[in-house]
Amino acid sequence: MDPTASDPLKIPKIPSLIDLIQDLWARQKDIQTFIAEARNHATLDQKISALNLYGQNASRLGRLVRYTEAIGGGDKAQKLADSLNEALDTLAEEFGVKL
Repeated sequence: MDPTASDPLKIPKIPSLIDLIQDLWARQKDIQTFIAEARNHATLDQKISALNLYGQNASRLGRLVRYTEAIGGGDKAQKLADSLNEALDTLAEEFGVKL
């Protein structure tokens, strides 16, 4: 269950770049499975949509990997996420929003 569901003003923490990459990779594998299973029974529009989604997801995944490498990998990526979360916490306090 989404921890922010009970409080609409509660803003979720930003996931680390590594978490985002792992999530996108899992989605990419799901899309691959759908494409493989849809070969014989999906309409042409469904196949095109799935392939477009696969390409968009691959592009996002590639960008996140490049960003992670550009900032030096896991520890620095986590420090960046922590800094962003700290900045959001500060802004939330100033605007009276619960995080």
